Amino acid sequence: MSAPETGLGTMSLESSSGRLRSAAASLIAVQGRPEPEIVQELLTALVGYYAGCRQSGADWSPLATGQGEMPATEVLLTVTKMLEAVDVEVFELGLWQSWGSV
Repeated sequence: MSAPETGLGTMSLESSSGRLRSAAASLIAVQGRPEPEIVQELLTALVGYYAGCRQSGADWSPLATGQGEMPATEVLLTVTKMLEAVDVEVFELGLWQSWGSV
């Protein structure tokens, strides 16, 4: 089974937006390709912020539209590694989605 969940919304929107600003500043300061740790921090902050927005009732897409579609392969590559990072199987994701939506 997956790792214990700390609960959605445990990080306030204020704290996650502060973390997001910090990660974005680190990324902007980089000349050339950023270190993996900077990308990881930015993704972590973005996911936390988006989850907090959803928990607060927002209902907007996490991906920009109108700029050309994001290739499904890129999304699947990213989501697969994100699920592995939190020890969640695709089956568990399907179960969670069948219980309701956020």
